[in-house]
Amino acid sequence: MNKTFVASTVALLMPLCACATADAQTEKSESRLTREQQAAKTEVWEPVPEVVSFDKAGVPSDAISLIGDDLSNWTSVKEGEAKWTLENGVLTVKPGTGDIKTKAEFCDVQLHVEWKAPQPEGRMANLRHHI
Repeated sequence: MNKTFVASTVALLMPLCACATADAQTEKSESRLTREQQAAKTEVWEPVPEVVSFDKAGVPSDAISLIGDDLSNWTSVKEGEAKWTLENGVLTVKPGTGDIKTKAEFCDVQLHVEWKAPQPEGRMANLRHHI
């Protein structure tokens, strides 16, 4: 073999061996870290999120309630006033009025929806129990 080739091969392998040794030492020292120390290396601790409180109705302080005393936050998809009915906090579709949408625009959201469907009558009630 050529002496130059052997010398360059040895020179290339030396850093690889050094890296492997350093990795093994790092791994060994990391195994001695407590769980809190290991977490501190990767966890994001800031910004600290605000503490959320709840009002009498159970709505979180950081939430936007879209249903209040009226439909002022809503509009018809066909434009114009939302014609659904809102009584005692219950929003009900008024047949033939079309869809509604919020006046506000949102991007990423966490949505909380509660709904109640009317109990079907007659033959449909039987089907519902068998499905």
